[in-house]
Amino acid sequence: YEANEVFSNNKSGFFGKWVELIGISRDSANVAVRRYQFYLEMQNTIKAPEKVLELPVRMIKELTGNRKEEFEESEVIEVLESENPTEKFKMLKEHKEEVKLSDKENLREFLRKEKVKKQHMINKLNDDIITIDEKLRQLEEELYRQTRMTI
Repeated sequence: YEANEVFSNNKSGFFGKWVELIGISRDSANVAVRRYQFYLEMQNTIKAPEKVLELPVRMIKELTGNRKEEFEESEVIEVLESENPTEKFKMLKEHKEEVKLSDKENLREFLRKEKVKKQHMINKLNDDIITIDEKLRQLEEELYRQTRMTI
């Protein structure tokens, strides 16, 4: 954490280079720094801030990354003070998704994105079928030539 504080002020990438030099991936170091910063933020907010240090990586990323604005402070506190923060967080995200999809505009946007994803999948499968057909055609031509040569 302290190394990040020193090196990150330089904006030269020294922290990332140093971390990799000692054999730690940048992602792992970033998560460790974010975890500790989150722990410090929660020290005077929740009863057992050390719970933050035990959270799964994915949860740390969601609570401290781009998506953190999706969660109210009271929701975060409720999650962290629950008996099983991981399960409580999962339930919170599912509930938020249900609420989001209950709004017709959000549902329409979600369905449009799903349609595009499925169309891309179909296009990819069609491309795969064309490739397979081409390979089959080439193989059949080779087999035909081989049988003509043996006759």
